[in-house]
Amino acid sequence: MDGFTRTMALTAVTDRETAEARRLFEKARDTGVILNASFDDSVWKLTDEVHTCSIRFLPREEAWEAGGGTWMGIGREAFMTYMKVFLVFSMGSLALISLRERASAVMDLASCSLKDLEERPFPLSALLFTELLPPSPERDAAAESLDDLFIPFRKGPGKARDLAPFETFLRFGEGLDAFWEQAGSGEKVRFFPIRLWWDLTCILPLRPTEFTLIPGGCLRQKDGRCFLTIRRTILKKRRGARGYRVDLDYAKEEYEVTPAIAREILLYREMAGRTGKEKYLLGGDRLFSYQELRILLASFQTEVLGISAPEAMVRPGDTRHLAMAGLILSGGSPSVCRALAGHESITVSSHYYANLPSLITSAVYSYSRRRSGTFLADLPARSLPERGAVLHRVPGGTCSDQGAAAGDVSECLKVFRAGTGLGACVSCPHFRPDPSRLSMAVKAREEDLRADCAFLVSMVDLVSKGRGHQEGIAAALERLRGSAGRYSSLVCGEGKEEYHGKA
Repeated sequence: MDGFTRTMALTAVTDRETAEARRLFEKARDTGVILNASFDDSVWKLTDEVHTCSIRFLPREEAWEAGGGTWMGIGREAFMTYMKVFLVFSMGSLALISLRERASAVMDLASCSLKDLEERPFPLSALLFTELLPPSPERDAAAESLDDLFIPFRKGPGKARDLAPFETFLRFGEGLDAFWEQAGSGEKVRFFPIRLWWDLTCILPLRPTEFTLIPGGCLRQKDGRCFLTIRRTILKKRRGARGYRVDLDYAKEEYEVTPAIAREILLYREMAGRTGKEKYLLGGDRLFSYQELRILLASFQTEVLGISAPEAMVRPGDTRHLAMAGLILSGGSPSVCRALAGHESITVSSHYYANLPSLITSAVYSYSRRRSGTFLADLPARSLPERGAVLHRVPGGTCSDQGAAAGDVSECLKVFRAGTGLGACVSCPHFRPDPSRLSMAVKAREEDLRADCAFLVSMVDLVSKGRGHQEGIAAALERLRGSAGRYSSLVCGEGKEEYHGKA
């Protein structure tokens, strides 16, 4: 109440710690986090209003006798008490899923002999649990083995996740649009979460759980503009205690959305018989969980789109990456992307840049085959010579720049790259390759595109470390858009004579 958080270090399990654990159990039970009636139950059921999980504390007798019972120095019933105390003292600082993982690690520890511990790595939480056991040579040997092999927890930036080919997402969007045009009201009510998830999270980089927690009264309209209320997690941005309740761990934020999205929400309410006063938009008075979203998305792809291979399916978290890539390509600064994504640092947001080359190449290929728009509507326009322009020969093709024919290299300098020098015409927007050299030119321009993506990532990294400037990121982004435009000017033509000049 006074703004301070008081903690109690857990270094042993005595009557004092057990009594405190019982008090904390009752507090968590009274607030609805723990659903059990008694601290002494062998299985606890916990919930944070988003997830619910069960945690088992009593190991199987035969596994205990061959494992932890040989070296822990306590009985099986005492182990259960130790584990409960250890877990209760972890509550408030770990997410519910992390609590379950910690409990699983300790239960696995109980089934391992000293010989097993010499060969199997465990997370750090298992090592911490051994420190609570009564001192003995066996306990020290176990702790030494765990210390040698434990899986370290590194609070550093992770690696970018590889997505499915972006052609997968283009096909999904087209299939969803075609289905929605002919679907009946019953089908639209069933698959509305998929429709809203796709339309909204391809633009706004929401986590899947944030999407499922959209409140019932989420829509506000004023002066012809539409605003949507979203619940965003605050746990990624702070180091404080967790409340295990939606109203404590998520903050409501409002974003402007298109009238089309607002109309879809209003139509869904009408067809589903919702008033807008429910707790959640998608589930009414109950939560539409992440698991339900995942299952419904898989069902839509299997039943409607006829996709059965798991590697060809879109997953709930994928659109967050698409939204970030779209923000980056449209000129959004890393700080804006960080704020919208809810990241702690610019460095985390910069991981999304790793998929940009695949995004651009897939969009260009899709356009060249279908001549239809994609979600990369602002891809740089292709540069075509004016009708009747005279093209002059250069190695491997022709050039439309009249200044270059007269010896002016100002346009050449714009695409100059270290190690290539002047005359590397393949990277120039004025260059048109001969048909026999088209594939080589496309490959070279794709390599330019990837190099410019890498350069953009390096500039973002400098800004995140305080050694760069936003202006450098803007220049790198413009350079990337230029290489994307030059790449598309070749691929969209696919070798056809789509320019007006004559050599």
